[in-house]
Amino acid sequence: MGRLAIFPAPGKLATSIRAHLFNFVKDPADLILISRFPKKTPSTYLEAGVKTRKADYDSPESLEGVLDDISCLLLISYPEY
Repeated sequence: MGRLAIFPAPGKLATSIRAHLFNFVKDPADLILISRFPKKTPSTYLEAGVKTRKADYDSPESLEGVLDDISCLLLISYPEY
């Protein structure tokens, strides 16, 4: 299947989706959670092998390369304030 990414990974919708996907991926390392604060990822995911990457819409340079080797991206939009 390849690597799956969720961006941004925090939030109610992403949290629900990552919990669901976590139960279906064969290798947790194939689930990539992308967020502004990857260190806030729950330890249960990190300990299982889920990968994190740092990216921030407000910092365009942080987006460079963040999607490298991703097969499928769930891009969650949110309203701009």
